[in-house]
Amino acid sequence: RITQVGLQFENLYKIPHIFAFACGARKAKVIKAYMPNAPHQTWLITDEGASNMILKGK
Repeated sequence: RITQVGLQFENLYKIPHIFAFACGARKAKVIKAYMPNAPHQTWLITDEGASNMILKGK
């Protein structure tokens, strides 16, 4: 039984709207790594903890 769903990164460009959800200060590094490479149609939804860490440059 598989408990995850996955997509190949190159297939993301075919999707008109992508919503990326990541919450928690511990996710800040992951968000910073992903967003510069994310397709232009990506919307990031996060919380105050992660956004504060990103804005602080951590």
